[in-house]
Amino acid sequence: QGDEWTAPGTLPFSGSYSDADPAFAPDGNRIYFISMRPLEGEGPPREDWDLWVVERTAGGWGEPRNLGTPVNTEQPEVYPSVAADGTLYFSSGRPGGLGKNDIYRSRIVDGAFGEPENLGPAINSEQSEGDLFIAPDQSYIVFVSSGRPDSLGRGDLYVSFRAEDGAWTPAINLGQGVNSHWTEYCPSVTPDGKYLFFTSYRVAREEPSAVPLTYEEIQSAYVTPRGGMGDVYWVDAAILDALRP
Repeated sequence: QGDEWTAPGTLPFSGSYSDADPAFAPDGNRIYFISMRPLEGEGPPREDWDLWVVERTAGGWGEPRNLGTPVNTEQPEVYPSVAADGTLYFSSGRPGGLGKNDIYRSRIVDGAFGEPENLGPAINSEQSEGDLFIAPDQSYIVFVSSGRPDSLGRGDLYVSFRAEDGAWTPAINLGQGVNSHWTEYCPSVTPDGKYLFFTSYRVAREEPSAVPLTYEEIQSAYVTPRGGMGDVYWVDAAILDALRP
């Protein structure tokens, strides 16, 4: 409101089970998210993450719906992102992938999600890929990977661009300034395309303290910004265009 963020509040369909990785559809009328909630009604939490969707109604948010097969499997499906035409992108450790977790997309076929397609070796590797954001026009994808030869830290942000023939360019590390030797994850570009938001575990103090810290000072440092527990950052999204081949 104005120049200030309001205090966070729990969404009406959440708060009873583990829900995470929310992603708005570009039109703002659907939220895709992951959950361990039971498939039907109340009950104990499930043992793996599934993808769910909830739609905006005239009276607010409706009831969440599990996306079912072929999107969801017995393996965790996580971090959804949806394009303007409804194509769903997500990460999964399902069998047949190139690495520990790969990025897939599922296109709309006859009004329903079709069989997920692996995005291939330009994006996926022998490591884990996830925490993704797809541009509404699917012209680029930003995602997280770790353990690659060009990685700067424990988890870095990468971008891949889609060429006119539909092929994806080899993933490019976003480089120092965005990435650190800690972990960067959960990228998201604002609807106007101007800013890239992400989370980072980077810390304010990279070097040892000249004066030994007390226990109280250490505890206090963890609950302040850049305390190493994960903070939200933003940068000009022009850094993505600068990397376009």
